[in-house]
Amino acid sequence: KSISYVRITDMENNSINTKNIKKIKTDQKTIDKISKKFTLKSGDVLLSTQATIGKTAIVTSKTSGNFFSSAILALRTNSEIKSEYLHCVLNSKKIQEQLQKSAKGTVILRIQNQIIRDLKIPIVSAKKQQETITKFKNLTKAIESNTKTLEKSKKELSNFQIIN
Repeated sequence: KSISYVRITDMENNSINTKNIKKIKTDQKTIDKISKKFTLKSGDVLLSTQATIGKTAIVTSKTSGNFFSSAILALRTNSEIKSEYLHCVLNSKKIQEQLQKSAKGTVILRIQNQIIRDLKIPIVSAKKQQETITKFKNLTKAIESNTKTLEKSKKELSNFQIIN
């Protein structure tokens, strides 16, 4: 039997790119052993904690049920905090700086789970959370659009020729 699992490299643009998700062959006993701890659920907020520190993604129904690498933490929210809001907070400059400063290791940087537990997540009203989510999405869309425009302009410039 084989299982699919999400790696840090599958986390792109705040989501999970399913094109290259790896499959590994294993037995049912191993699957049963790891399924409770490493199975993704829709709404989980993923955070990379090894090597590439601070990368995030939100699990959707499309990727729910997959397993995930031990280099990733899957964070589950309660009724007070929306997953998308937690995702925004984890992407904030302040939290990203805390994560980078807390990373330890000589060859591979890692963040201990206690560091994540100690992060100060601002609890705001549902309305404020939604406003934050909307602003984050709008800024992300603008970055994606401008990146595409920049890439197109670079390509045009590389093909530029002076006509006499």
